[in-house]
Amino acid sequence: MDKQVIPKINKKDFEIGQVAYFVENDRNTPYKWHVAFGIVEEHYTYEIALQLYELADRRLINGIPVNDFETPTRWQKLPKGWTYTTELFELSHSEPPAGEYKINNPADILKAIEDGVLVKVQEVDHAHFEAEIDQKNGFRIVRKYPMFETWQYRYYVSVNYMELYHTYEEAQKVIDDRVAEFKRQAALSDYDWSVEQIDHSIEKAIRNGIITKEDGEIFRERLLQMDNVEDIETRVTNKGLEWKYWKNKRWNTIILQGK
Repeated sequence: MDKQVIPKINKKDFEIGQVAYFVENDRNTPYKWHVAFGIVEEHYTYEIALQLYELADRRLINGIPVNDFETPTRWQKLPKGWTYTTELFELSHSEPPAGEYKINNPADILKAIEDGVLVKVQEVDHAHFEAEIDQKNGFRIVRKYPMFETWQYRYYVSVNYMELYHTYEEAQKVIDDRVAEFKRQAALSDYDWSVEQIDHSIEKAIRNGIITKEDGEIFRERLLQMDNVEDIETRVTNKGLEWKYWKNKRWNTIILQGK
């Protein structure tokens, strides 16, 4: 087991009300990331809490802003000539506010909040609207909400202060570096990839005090002298450094003479 690394204490470099950027996983594709932002809400020992924002809802139902549109509406008669494809209400959008706001400019984000272009996530009605039809009563318009709404729409997040950035560019560089590393790994030969994994296991065993640095050098030499190095897998356990060919089930603990 890796030794526990105690993070440094939050130095409160971010002021309450300041824009802060962080790297977030794409929910549908976990190995993809994007830069997100929030407004600093509160400080903790190792974490910083952020209020999340999103674009204000500009939807109109029959010309009425969604926040002012009361549902369910009264029951009404279906329009003459109704079919299954008849639209029973009109969904449109109000004109976007004038001005240009850039996510990579903290001042623009604060201005967008001030102008009402961005609002707190919890202030947005995430409902979608449907026409409900009844055989006796006609139709009415109702709001429908997605299941597990509180999971889908997060209002606040906490981020380790060491993973929070003052600029968009700093956060984007984290993503760029990760992608570059993936590309570097993809370009490796199977042999080089296997050697790298062996080195990782040896480094971990040394770091955890399971083997010495000198032992690690000997183990590495022995493993690299074997046939089909590209098929070798290694792992670290409380027994020591172990290896096997990937197609085999049995793990072998490497032993040094006299140890």
